[in-house]
Amino acid sequence: RRLCERFRKPLVSTSANVSGEPSPGNFSEVSDSIKNGVDYIVKYRQDDMNKAKPSNIIKLGDGGVIQVIR
Repeated sequence: RRLCERFRKPLVSTSANVSGEPSPGNFSEVSDSIKNGVDYIVKYRQDDMNKAKPSNIIKLGDGGVIQVIR
């Protein structure tokens, strides 16, 4: 939330996997090539071994129109 407030615009991200590979269920499953290719990794839930479900991505259009991307 603070990042969005600071940037004054939304943040967009794809899943943390190489195209064609399965989405990781937790931080330990994110490939080293992804981890080594970013500028910063947030230190949050890195030790959490619970499997998380992928997030939903929606687009909010003019007039409040909602489009589900994923």
